[in-house]
Amino acid sequence: MGTDKLLKSKKIDIDMDITQTFIVHSTPTEVFKAISTLGGPEGLDTWWSLNSSGIPGKGNKYKLNFGPGYDWIGMINIYDPDKALKSS
Repeated sequence: MGTDKLLKSKKIDIDMDITQTFIVHSTPTEVFKAISTLGGPEGLDTWWSLNSSGIPGKGNKYKLNFGPGYDWIGMINIYDPDKALKSS
């Protein structure tokens, strides 16, 4: 059975992690701004999401939009400026 038929005939729940590795030639401060700020000239909307909202900080949520039907809300679990950012 082809993938299209399988997806139409059964409900499939998919739980997955996406891990990406980037080689970046920049300072930790500049990298942190690029992954932690939302709009503006140095935020996520310039290189990843189409638009986003939220307030940076541990326990806060980011809402990211990647196009029609592709909205993602992530809770910030780790927020250590210039060192670490993790969301789930």
